[in-house]
Amino acid sequence: MNLNHQVTKSPRFGENFLIATPEMDRVAKEVVDSAFKVHSALGPGLLESIYEICLAHELSRHGLKFQTQVAFPIVYDGVRWTPGCELIFS
Repeated sequence: MNLNHQVTKSPRFGENFLIATPEMDRVAKEVVDSAFKVHSALGPGLLESIYEICLAHELSRHGLKFQTQVAFPIVYDGVRWTPGCELIFS
């Protein structure tokens, strides 16, 4: 999947942001729809790992490639923290 995108400056805040492509919009819609389907079917209150397994199943059904439990660093106020924070789907 090629998500060619442009990074530009926000005229209001001066921060970088992505200009979404039709492919990015399609993938985002499939991810949100899949998450909604899982939550609607299972309801609230289960362990996060159960939702993760079910969402992974739904994303796979849509042919989306993803990784689970990917560690990534956090930078706040110039301080960098490494693993301990995880992005569940990337």
